[in-house]
Amino acid sequence: LAAIRRYHADLDAHGGAISRKCKMTLFGSGEAGKSSTLRGMKYGEPRPYGIDERTVQLDIWTLLLGEVVVSAWDFAGQPQYAAGQQQYLVAGALYLLLVPAHKVNDAEYDEVLGRWLDVLQARAPGAIVQLVISHSDKLEPKPASLEPEALAAAAVPTIAWLRGKVAAH
Repeated sequence: LAAIRRYHADLDAHGGAISRKCKMTLFGSGEAGKSSTLRGMKYGEPRPYGIDERTVQLDIWTLLLGEVVVSAWDFAGQPQYAAGQQQYLVAGALYLLLVPAHKVNDAEYDEVLGRWLDVLQARAPGAIVQLVISHSDKLEPKPASLEPEALAAAAVPTIAWLRGKVAAH
């Protein structure tokens, strides 16, 4: 306890500062909606990418979210890019794992969830991972509308499946 107090006293005495920068990595299978989600965050409105605009290997964006500067790393999701992305998986980043709603099933578990959790566990143990359900218009059962309440209700089985798989992993 004494060492912690000395550390904080030294920070106060020597001008310690709060960092307003962070690294966020969007990852998941190909065509999961990573680039579209990032573009929506940047411009504050949905702006889906077309098939011919997909990310090749990696795109790096800078976002200003309030007073925080976010270095956003958009990983291409195709397996052939995985080896070239490994060195960018580091502790301390926020990871957004996009999972397409229409691919939440046991047959596609490895592609949409398993392989990504494995690589993070190996390269950035203890990483902060936020699962994001993308393609919410393709949820089963179909949402009554695209309003937040209807999407939340339709997502209940998808969320339960994801929680179970993450817990088992």
